[in-house]
Amino acid sequence: MTRTVRTEPDTKAAARSLKGAESRAAIPKDGPSNARGSWDPPRWMAWASVAVAVAVTVIVVWYSSGPCLYSDEIGILGSAHLIAHPSSEWVFFGDSYMPGTSVFLAPLWWMSDDPGWVYRASIIVCALVSLAIIYPISRLGTALGLTTNASVIVGSILAIAPGHALFAGYVWSEQAFSLAVAFSVWRGLELARSRTTRNAVLFGLAAGSAFAFHGRALAFVAVAGIGLLVLARRSRRAALWGMVSYTAVVGGGYALFLWTTSRLYGDDGRTDHTLGKLADQGVGEVAESLTSQAWYQTVSWAGLALLGVGLLVSLARRGTDRVFGRWALAAFGAALLFIVLLMAGAEPADLRIDIHLYGRYFDGFGATLAALGLIAIIRGLSLRLALVAGGLTAAATAAFLVVVVPQLPPGGWWEPSHMPGISYLMSQRLVGREVEEPWVAISFVLLLVVLATLALARRAPVAVCAVAAYFVFVTMVVDLGIMKQREEFARGEPDPILVYDLIATDVPLAVDVPLAVDIANAEEAVNWKAFTYWHSPRDIVYYDSLTEPRPSDLILGRDNWSEAAQQGAWPIISSWYNGSVIWVFPGGLQDELVAQGLVVRLTDAQEE
Repeated sequence: MTRTVRTEPDTKAAARSLKGAESRAAIPKDGPSNARGSWDPPRWMAWASVAVAVAVTVIVVWYSSGPCLYSDEIGILGSAHLIAHPSSEWVFFGDSYMPGTSVFLAPLWWMSDDPGWVYRASIIVCALVSLAIIYPISRLGTALGLTTNASVIVGSILAIAPGHALFAGYVWSEQAFSLAVAFSVWRGLELARSRTTRNAVLFGLAAGSAFAFHGRALAFVAVAGIGLLVLARRSRRAALWGMVSYTAVVGGGYALFLWTTSRLYGDDGRTDHTLGKLADQGVGEVAESLTSQAWYQTVSWAGLALLGVGLLVSLARRGTDRVFGRWALAAFGAALLFIVLLMAGAEPADLRIDIHLYGRYFDGFGATLAALGLIAIIRGLSLRLALVAGGLTAAATAAFLVVVVPQLPPGGWWEPSHMPGISYLMSQRLVGREVEEPWVAISFVLLLVVLATLALARRAPVAVCAVAAYFVFVTMVVDLGIMKQREEFARGEPDPILVYDLIATDVPLAVDVPLAVDIANAEEAVNWKAFTYWHSPRDIVYYDSLTEPRPSDLILGRDNWSEAAQQGAWPIISSWYNGSVIWVFPGGLQDELVAQGLVVRLTDAQEE
């Protein structure tokens, strides 16, 4: 007797099968020639990668208690203060900055007028923005065929890379800029696939915000605008609303920049100066700048940025994502050309190495390219692409040694935040000693790192873990071994402000005496930013000793200010800071400070 067995459909198995089919279908057919599908790591590994990213970021920001890079950080915080308090009387000198980051930091100045508290709160905000890059990168990975877990791991690895994570220790626009670029590329992919009004608006907002965060996005954002114009051939409605959102953010950001610049800096002329540098370049300078940027971006990202370019070339050649691939190549290419010309026109600096290796300007773009490189590895890297990438890296290394290294000054000064991906191999002990860095050895080590990445790339899980470990190692070495040791002295409140606070509290005659700054010597402009910031909420009185009468008996001026000494002024003890000192001029306050032994009488010092 035959029995008929009725079985219920396995809905869970069907769902898994459907999900797998969708994942395979999401992998474009125009990918690497041997694409083997998507590596699907367990969920715990994705969560662990996020935890590592959070831990690394916390370590980087842990001792960021006050501004260190005064021009950048106080420039951003000063714009935020002005946005929060439009009647602010702060005055800065030097270059101005795009105010995108300042907009979301401005509310902190409503919560407190304590500059120390505002800085620490701002660091927390910037750290969160730094970690937020995980989201658009993971969505980009998912859109290009990776599983959700693998995509989250890619985003987390980018969050711990030295060219991204090390920027979290400062209050500046690097974190938000990188985030905007990542969002722009992800939304650009979505728009190329589905030309809806929603996608166009989101793309316009993302691309426009990149410029609002930093002016170096100008060329990238221009290509984004051209992309929206081209979109009008297919969908006028989507293109129109995309241009509306794009123009609103770009125009609004630039209008806010003009306003903050006019209020804080007067007319700093930065825009004209920047555009002027782009128009007047020599072939030699451009060749050196291009070689430097190509080599740095290749080796500092362990070859991932180069693989990202390779993936975009593959997408641009054929398949459903060729429009996106071509747009992305044009956008990144325009950004690179803009930065190459910008750095080719940089002011000569005989004692600076980093001016020749200024990788930070492109790192905001390099982060997304490196993410695309990791995505290419997980999708399946062809042997041909790996060999081409290895050959290009070797060629870039040789060109760097021939073209750039001869221009690097022996014993030259360098800032690790300007070239975070390679500074772990350099030594601060050689600065000022007329001794060259071992550039051949450094280049060889970095070349080996790239070749190791390419060699492991055929085994995606191993390659991903190796890259993650390498990035954590480099980030921690640079942060703990170089940055924190160099910056500890600069993080606190400047001595002149501390001394003024002490005098204004303990000396009755000084209570109503304002602190003034002599702006006759422009070389001290960075000091003025520091004094203005830390003196908040009180205002500093600015005057030019060459053309204006002295407004106070307490003047912050040059420590070699001979005119002040001729007028009988004496420096106050312990008020020296980076070439500046508080001078107290003749009068009752000077007599009181002399009686308390708080001044250095120059006549006594000269006799000794």
